[in-house]
Amino acid sequence: MTNSIHNALTVEQFTQQAIPFTNKREHSNEDEFELMYSITRVSSKDTVLDIACGSGLVACAFAKVAKHVVGIDITPAMIERAILLQQQQQLQNLTW
Repeated sequence: MTNSIHNALTVEQFTQQAIPFTNKREHSNEDEFELMYSITRVSSKDTVLDIACGSGLVACAFAKVAKHVVGIDITPAMIERAILLQQQQQLQNLTW
């Protein structure tokens, strides 16, 4: 399988999952985010890179404590969900 075919299949699958994945309650557990903050020790001085950021749940969580967060993902539908989440949470320090 070539990279372009693999990428196309990946985008196709994750496009179908963008909304259901974002809406799962277990994907927005504040206790898990608190654990993530304590393990990574991200502070207001840090810039965070979230590779394969999906719908932006982790990137938006880090944006609450970091100076700036950059999220990248191959699936445009996931980035659309991430932007929506960013807007809902009124976060300004993210780049997609």
